[in-house]
Formats: sequence, C-alpha cells, structure tokens
Amino acid sequence: MSYALNVSQDPSALIITGSSERILDLLPDIKGRVSLAVTSPPYHNAISYESHVKNPLANYRERENVNYATEYLELLDRVWSQVFLTLKPGGYFAINVGTVLDKGYQYPLPQDIVARLQNAQEPWEFVRTIFWNKVTAGVKRAGSVIKHKLP
Repeated sequence: MSYALNVSQDPSALIITGSSERILDLLPDIKGRVSLAVTSPPYHNAISYESHVKNPLANYRERENVNYATEYLELLDRVWSQVFLTLKPGGYFAINVGTVLDKGYQYPLPQDIVARLQNAQEPWEFVRTIFWNKVTAGVKRAGSVIKHKLP
C-alpha cells in the first residue's frame, strides 16, 4: 500500500510511503529530474520491518531471515534501477552503507554494491568511495577489519 500524506500547510511537503522498488509508480513526475539521490538503505539483518508493522510494540530488532546474496542484494539492484531512472544526465547517487556482521561473517556490502552497479544494465559511472570513521557505541556492523597477512 502506498499513499501521500500532506505534513504541513505547504502542499509540496509530502511523505510518500511505498516500496523504493516502485519509485516511478509513486512519483512519475520525477523521471530524469533528480540531480542528487542519497540513501542509507536498511541492512538485511538489522530490523524486522514486517513484525514491526504487524505490532509496533513488538521487538523490531528481531532479525529477518533474508538471504544476503539471493534476496537482499537483488532487492537493492531493483531499487538502484529505479533511482537511475529518476536521475537527470550527470546526476549523482550517494549510498551510505557499511559492512555487515552477521553470525560471525563479515559481509562486504559497500564493495558488493559497487561491483553490482558496475555490472548493471544501467551505465553507472563509479566516482569514489568516501570513508566515514563512525563510532557507534557497540553497533557491530559498522567499520572494517583488516589484519596483516599470515606467512
């Protein structure tokens, strides 16, 4: 379900809810008009959105059972394709993500996204990676781990 909600007296201020996989269905007038799109997508293992919608008082930190490679990255691919269609020629797309630690495995999400975008149907042009040294007081998915190679 999607809808627009006027959040002020200004009719141009709207909250649009719906799947980012359907950006142009929800906002057809923005096709090819966006100069900069910025996103910080939800991580595949961070929050159970479905259980939270069913019961807002439930523990929303309960983990979803979403496969990283076959479900999560494919979902992001569909969203990126929609974002591409919203951008004007020369428009930029900034994605704010970090690596993901899940059950002892470190998923290289930023690198996976870049690799997939470089091999996508859309002619994305990689510009640069910006590193953010974010101290998060115990959130285990932030940052990178690098070690000296063993002989």
